[in-house]
Amino acid sequence: MKIRYHKNFLKQYSRLPIKLQMSVEKTIAIFQVNPFHPKLNNHRLSGQLKDQRSIPVTGDIRIIFEESDDYAFMSFVSQYTMFLTKVLTLYILYLYKVNNINTKI
Repeated sequence: MKIRYHKNFLKQYSRLPIKLQMSVEKTIAIFQVNPFHPKLNNHRLSGQLKDQRSIPVTGDIRIIFEESDDYAFMSFVSQYTMFLTKVLTLYILYLYKVNNINTKI
């Protein structure tokens, strides 16, 4: 399977420590041979990302991608806990706004 990389993926990848970059490369190499290798735990996402899939690299690092007939478009590599923290922060800010609570964060 051919792989294309979004510029955000490349930017986020370049910010990872070398050891994690090597883990991402190893995961992608396995993916190219067999996208549904049991070690990859390749799974479909839900909600706003329902058209995308995820492959965990480590406990915290995920590769988010979309599949086409002959290629995969790697769009995002992120630390999962950082992603959840951002979502939680946005939700808290939303609750403050809905309840008319003034705060500086």
